Amino acid sequence: MRDPLPDSPATAGPPTGSVAPSVLPPLRVQGPHERGRFTTEAWGFLFSLYHSGAMPAAEVERIVERGLLHIEGRIGMAELRALADDSGSETVPPDAGFALHH
Repeated sequence: MRDPLPDSPATAGPPTGSVAPSVLPPLRVQGPHERGRFTTEAWGFLFSLYHSGAMPAAEVERIVERGLLHIEGRIGMAELRALADDSGSETVPPDAGFALHH
């Protein structure tokens, strides 16, 4: 068997200026039991906190689980703030809000 060429994809590392996949946090996808429960704004804000490093993954999962168990209907920003307050998290300020840009 021949050795791969030095510049072949089999031996090349990530392109210059890119982030190695092991550095990126895993992508969290909603399960069927979560779809439709969180508003787009609340879900996006929660995971923007996670991806920015402001909230660890375990805390995100605790908030998601508590929301599904204790809140009936849709979970919006007000409910997300209440869940974060109840868990002792100070990562969701009372005036938190953001705009979605497509």
